[in-house]
Order: sequence, then C-alpha cells, then structure tokens
Amino acid sequence: MIDTCGSYLQRQVTTDQRFVGAYQRNSSGLVDLSPALPVKIFSINNPIIRLRSLTRLHPRHKMEDMHFQSWSLSDKGLKRHGNQDSFMVDERAGVFIVADGVGGHMGGEVASALAVETAREVIAHPKANMFTPKEVLMQAYRESNFRIFQRAHQEAKLSGMGTTMVMAYVRASRLYIANVGDSRCYLYRKPYVWQLTEDHSLVNEQIRMGILSEEVARKTIAKNVITRSVGFEPEVFPDIIEREITVNDTYILCSDGLSGMITDQRIAQILNEAALEKAAPQLLQQALTNGGDDNVTVLVLNFQE
Repeated sequence: MIDTCGSYLQRQVTTDQRFVGAYQRNSSGLVDLSPALPVKIFSINNPIIRLRSLTRLHPRHKMEDMHFQSWSLSDKGLKRHGNQDSFMVDERAGVFIVADGVGGHMGGEVASALAVETAREVIAHPKANMFTPKEVLMQAYRESNFRIFQRAHQEAKLSGMGTTMVMAYVRASRLYIANVGDSRCYLYRKPYVWQLTEDHSLVNEQIRMGILSEEVARKTIAKNVITRSVGFEPEVFPDIIEREITVNDTYILCSDGLSGMITDQRIAQILNEAALEKAAPQLLQQALTNGGDDNVTVLVLNFQE
C-alpha cells in the first residue's frame, strides 16, 4: 500500500489552503503578526499508540542544534465505554498527530486510527520531500479523508464516521500546524497560553457571530457539534499555519476531552505550576476531576537547545 503514496502525492494539489492564526497575506506571501514561535517533534517507533491512563515519555531527540522532548497521555474518561481518540508520534518523519473519532463507538475508533495511519504514510513517504510541506499536509488530509469516506460507504456499520485531526510537521527548521475539527494545538510560553488553531464547531461559529459568549458556550448542549471533519464528506479543507521553531516553547495538542473540560486560564495555571514532565498527567487529571465527560488525549512537546 505504501507504493501508492507516490501516485496520490502527485494528485493535483490546489493552493486554496485556509490559513488561521495571526497572519496577513500580501504580495510577498504570508507575514506573521503574532509572537515568535515554537517547535515540535517527538519520538516513538510504534506508528500508532493507543493508551488508557498510561503516560509515555518520548526521549530527547536532536534536530540540528536543538533538542525536543515530549510526553503523551490518553484516557477514556469517566463516561465513555471506549476510547475513540488516536494519537501518533513519529520522530523520523517529524510529525505528531491527535485525532478524535466521531460516528458511534466502532466508527469513531476506525476513523481516528485510519486518519493517523494514513497521514503518517503520506508524510513519511520518500517522495514527500519532492513537495512543499503545505502540499504534503494537504495530501495527508485528502488521502485520509478519501479512505475514511470510502470505507464508510463500503461498510454500513461505519456509515457517517469521521474524525477531527490536528497535527504538527517539522521540515527545515519550520513548524507546520494543520487542523480539521475541534481538537486543538496550544502554544505555551511562560506564563501565557495561546490557542493556535481555530475550532471548526457550531459553538465557535456562534461565538464568532456574537450569538454566544464563551462562558455560555461551555455549558451548551451542542458544544460537541463540529462543522468540519475528516472523512464525513467527499472533500476536506484543513487550516495550515507555518511557524518558525523557537527554543523553549512548548506545544500542547489535545482532543476536546481536555479543552472542553478546562479553561485556557486553568491550562496556563497548571503549566506554570507543574514541572514539564508532570504537565500531561495533571492536565488530564483536571479534566477528569471536572467531570471527564469525554475521551481525553494530551501531547506536551518542548523544544530546547
């Protein structure tokens, strides 16, 4: 199956990526208007990792003159029978991913696992370096979308499945963050936390339109309704952000089982108070303490000299 990667990487790549974050387009390209940025990468040789209340420390990995380390943790929560989240760390390909499946117990698990498997397959393929990072990410989402959509139409029990997917990809000392759905990527630069990705959700659309306040939105029944997912429709359009790697920055990738149960202010407080290696379990435990309504997955990534 990996031999087909070359062909689907060569499918027509359009340039209509939707960019989010503090960027402005001008005649020379994209200008970064936000604070300086971070890094990414982690390591584990297993392509897919599914955990239940298990913390993995990915050892320090060197990239040029910098090092990175990461911690990852996933839990089914207190009100779910299974875990539909999937996450993956591939240090050789320079990619990390969190996906949160939707569409029933079986469909959600299949969709999230298939998404991260396919994305890694595209990004790690030897021919990927023939394309720009943004083209590779676009193809990773498109191929994941194609396979999930096709399988959902082949197996009735998987009908309607889809998944969120947020990922970070390192190439040539640059960090590329891509997102579909309401899983998030945060930047932590002590003492502040910034949400880098935009939620593709009904609630976020209502917040942007001024219909709901953020406080009311956190309590609404429809807060888990997403407006964009991987695999539910024939096409998918990820948001893509390009960042320069900056030493000492920390990234948090998470499913909405974390962000939906903890405010950004509380996330910042935990990161400010906890040792870096203890941040993931403390964040997850806070989500469980607050109710544990959904599966929770957390990746904490730190970049150093």
